[in-house]
Amino acid sequence: MNEKRGYVYLMANKINTVIYTGVTSGLQKRVYEHKQKIIEGFTKKYNVNKLVYYEVFDDIENAIIREKQIKAGSRDKKVKLIRSMNPAFRDLYNELSGLLRAKALATFGIASGTSCPRNDKEIKLHLTSDF
Repeated sequence: MNEKRGYVYLMANKINTVIYTGVTSGLQKRVYEHKQKIIEGFTKKYNVNKLVYYEVFDDIENAIIREKQIKAGSRDKKVKLIRSMNPAFRDLYNELSGLLRAKALATFGIASGTSCPRNDKEIKLHLTSDF
């Protein structure tokens, strides 16, 4: 069975007056899409582009169940949930990106910033996909 990891995430606008709850199997990519306003909808309309909270699940089905629980809660419950992980409502996207890159590099046994010889030239390794 090919099960994908699932993520529930909350995003906010610049001044934290709007909160969006979502679910995805590719968190880094999905947040990037919100930030770049690639997809029409709520987050584009209300300028919601700051990742403020996320949870990781072994499968997407459990992530969907959790998303529904969070969406059913009040705004106050969402704010408390965010503050439990991120009291200052910082944008976690860059930290998340760094963690995913470090995990990918470690998986392949590569030190960050390592160069690889190829055809007598040095090339930098860049990992951008979501794991």
